[in-house]
Amino acid sequence: MLAKNQRPLTKDSLALLSIYGSLSLQNGEYFQQNPRLLFRNKINCRNQLKAFWNIENKESMIRHMDWVLQTGYREEYSILHKRFSMMTGPACQTYIDNLVGDSEARYQAGIVYQYLYSVPVAGIAAYDYAFALYAAYAGAAAGYLTENEKNHYASLFVQKIQQEINGPRDYVLGYMIGIQYVQVGADPEYIAKQKIAFTKMITSSKSLLYTVSFWKKSHS
Repeated sequence: MLAKNQRPLTKDSLALLSIYGSLSLQNGEYFQQNPRLLFRNKINCRNQLKAFWNIENKESMIRHMDWVLQTGYREEYSILHKRFSMMTGPACQTYIDNLVGDSEARYQAGIVYQYLYSVPVAGIAAYDYAFALYAAYAGAAAGYLTENEKNHYASLFVQKIQQEINGPRDYVLGYMIGIQYVQVGADPEYIAKQKIAFTKMITSSKSLLYTVSFWKKSHS
C-alpha cells in the first residue's frame, strides 16, 4: 500500500515543503524550486532539528511529531483567537496591555489581534504541518526515522493539509502568521523580508504549491 502511494506522496510533500525554503533569505528561491536539497546534509539536518525543537535522538523525534499531531502551536493560537473574537477591539487592547509582566505573551497576543480578521480558518495550522513535514524528512536524513516512519508521518501531515487548508494562499498566510507568532523576538527587518518571499510564493506561476495534486484543479 505504502509503495503504491510513495510517488504522489513524495511529489506533494516536496511541493508543500517548498515553503520552508523561504526561511533562507539568500537562497530562498533556489530551495523553493529544489526542496529535496534541504535534506542533503545529515549534519545540517541534525543541527536544525536540535536548534528548532531540541530533537537529538529517535525518542525526542517521535515525541515531537506526536505533539504536533495532537496540539502543536495551533491549539494555543486558536484559544486566544476565539477569546478575542468574542471581545470588542478596546477590550482586546486592554487585555494585551495588561500582559505587561510577560513580554512573550503580550507579543503573541498582539500577533493574534493583528491578524484577527485575516487569519485563515485553520489558523496557523500550516505552520505546524509544514514544519512537521520538514522534521519528518530531516529526521530521516539525520537517522532518527526510518523511511517507512518518515512516509508515515509525511502522509499524516499531507492529509491534514488537504483536509484543513483551503489552497496555497491560506497555506502561505497561515505559515507566515505562525512564523511571527512562534518566533518571538525575531528581527522585524527579517520578518519583512520573509513577507516578500511569501508573497512571491502566492503570486509566482513557478510556485510549486500550485502543483500540489489536491489544489491543482481548483487553483489552476
